[in-house]
Amino acid sequence: MLYCDHTRTEKGKDMQLIPIYSVKLVREKTVKYPTVSNASNVVDFLKNYMKNLDREHFVVVMLDTHHNIIGCNTVHIGTLNATLVHPREVFLTPLLHKAHNIIIAHNHLAECNPSDEDLSITKRLVEAGKILGIQVLDHIIVCNDQYFSFQENGNMT
Repeated sequence: MLYCDHTRTEKGKDMQLIPIYSVKLVREKTVKYPTVSNASNVVDFLKNYMKNLDREHFVVVMLDTHHNIIGCNTVHIGTLNATLVHPREVFLTPLLHKAHNIIIAHNHLAECNPSDEDLSITKRLVEAGKILGIQVLDHIIVCNDQYFSFQENGNMT
């Protein structure tokens, strides 16, 4: 059920009050970002960004046309071994930020091998990115001292 406020006009007609929204990006902090030439550049940044986490975090790294990182957003914080994401949450900030490409990433607290769910969401996000005109360059799983790059391992579809 939708909730609507009503008010009477001068002529006695009901008029619906419609909320007017404004969407703004808020910069929480600023850190130095590297230029992305390969997965290890992003991994160095992500290891620092995601260190000491006790749950899985799913993040999107936004890039401009020259592969400079223009922002990073934590899309979802999950449980000890899972995080659920939907394309609308993943692409919201990149669309607002006018990102050209993105790299998605999440951390694993144990082994670095991708799960079936990781493979499935990667495929889904790549397809959504094609529709929106934002290429998903890689999906990186960050672990303690290692990482798994879907791009380096031929898993980007």
